This record gives sequence, C-alpha cells and structure tokens, in this order.
Amino acid sequence: MNTFLVAHILNISAGNFHGVALYYVIAYLTMIVFYSLFSFVATKINKTTLVRIAVICYAPVLIAIAALGSNIVNYLVLISLLYNTVNALYYVSLNSMSNEVIKGKKMQTYNTYSSVVGSLTSILIPIIFGRIIDTSSLNVISIFVVIVCLLEVAATFVIEKTHLSHNKFDLVGYYKTCYK
Repeated sequence: MNTFLVAHILNISAGNFHGVALYYVIAYLTMIVFYSLFSFVATKINKTTLVRIAVICYAPVLIAIAALGSNIVNYLVLISLLYNTVNALYYVSLNSMSNEVIKGKKMQTYNTYSSVVGSLTSILIPIIFGRIIDTSSLNVISIFVVIVCLLEVAATFVIEKTHLSHNKFDLVGYYKTCYK
C-alpha cells in the first residue's frame, strides 16, 4: 500500500518529492514509536485478536484514503500517522504470532513464502487499488475493502489458539530465529 500512496502523492503533486519525504519521515517515526508500544501490548493480549483488530482498523483507513482522492496531499500527516499506526499493530501481532506458531527450520520456509507473497502483493495491490479508485465510486471501493477485510478476519479463525501464549516478545530473539 505504501507504493500506491507514494505513487498517488507524486501523481497529485506533479512530481513534488516534498510530500513523499514528509510521508516517509512521519511513517518511519510512527512505526518506531508504535511498533515499540504494540510490542509491549502483544505480550499481554492474544496475538490472533490483535491481528483481527488491526485488519478491522485497516478498513476505515483505506476507505478514508480512497475518499480523500486528490485531497490526500492536504492530509499527509494524518494519513501517515493513521496508516502506519495500524501497520505497526498488524505487523507486531503477525510477527509475534508467527514466531510462536512456526518453530525451528519451518521459519525459513515461512519467511520465503511470506517474502514472495509480500512482493507479489506489493506489486499487484497498488495496480488493482489504483485502477479501482480511477474507475469506481467510493461505494464500490468501500465494498471491496470491507470484503477483503472480512476475508482476512475469517482467515484468522483458522489459526489454532492452543499454540499462542503470552510470552514476552523478544524482538532480537525473533530476528535471530528468522535469519539463522
């Protein structure tokens, strides 16, 4: 989605990089602060529940981005804060949940598949979302976003809750596990 936002900001601002720079500065600062905060929260709450909350929070943010259209340039700070706060919640919960559910050598396979799927979606989603915004009304976009959100929430019910614990989240340990 960041690819889409950056392309959209550049397109609207006639190639002015100031908006993109502002978006990324706020995005990275927001991710640092909220990733740290949500890492603490992830030790206290079921990770599956956090993933569901994050997915549900994505929907209104994405609908707001679509609704703003070319006015998004006027709300870059707010959009960057909202989107990247939800992004931090999603990735903290997903990464800590993955670390608990996927053990040992399976983590390398998981990371490979996750990287491939992530790369494909980072190419396809901006194209699809951009096309939908260009050719559709806000109602169609909203329906599309809500359907995707519901599908992702439904997918979280497949995760076995018996594997999830409330262990302390160890960011350094997680990265060591991933890159052995």
